[in-house]
Amino acid sequence: MSSEGRRDVCWFCGGQLIWGCDYDLEGLGFDRDGIRIQLNCKDCKAFVEYTIFEDESPVLGGGEDGAED
Repeated sequence: MSSEGRRDVCWFCGGQLIWGCDYDLEGLGFDRDGIRIQLNCKDCKAFVEYTIFEDESPVLGGGEDGAED
């Protein structure tokens, strides 16, 4: 399987990113709903953090593809 477009591949070494934890953005002081996800590379130990806002993400119920009628 190609690693192109996958989010579990380290940008630095190509190793696998392992989930560390995630947080609700409200608990981090944001005024928007969403989550922050933290990952670590099992090979080079790089740290990756994604912040996903609910209103911009079809996966979390927002955005163009997830808009409610």
